[in-house]
Amino acid sequence: MPLERKKVPLDPPAVIAVRERLKPADATVVVAKDGEGRLVECLHDGSLVPWTERIEKAILDSLVRGTANRYRFRWINQHRRRMAEARGAGRWEPVRASDNEVWCPYAYGETTDGLVHNADTILCKRDTRHAEQLRRDRMYYDNPERILELDAEATKETLMSMGAKEVETTFEMDTEHPVTITLDAD
Repeated sequence: MPLERKKVPLDPPAVIAVRERLKPADATVVVAKDGEGRLVECLHDGSLVPWTERIEKAILDSLVRGTANRYRFRWINQHRRRMAEARGAGRWEPVRASDNEVWCPYAYGETTDGLVHNADTILCKRDTRHAEQLRRDRMYYDNPERILELDAEATKETLMSMGAKEVETTFEMDTEHPVTITLDAD
């Protein structure tokens, strides 16, 4: 039988007020060590920015070297369905605080489950090679020139099977109905 979950005492109002006053506009900061042992902030798009703020020596020594290069990080809503979708389709795995892979200076929330929380989100990681492969696949499948070329080949084959001797397919830009394509930064 599992142990009963212990109740975490709430912070006093003075501590909450100081935390709210000191946290940045974007409190989802993730700090890790790169392959050379330097502290970097891991941004959502996979880029790394040097971390210049002070950090406790105990935290600095405990962080695993190379984590910033091995993983991409993302905050995902802790709802069971959202976490199941992230684990299944996106291969996102929750970051365990005990692994000492990252340090999130502004993270707060539930601490009894051993995961890194920031309000109602959980920090998750995905292998960098898998993330890069997904990005390359998305760029390949969303390439308009490749799509137009496939459409032209299919049209040519269809018309040739109907008896057309020479087929030339051209595409023109529709200036009356512009289309905007945005890529999700997953």
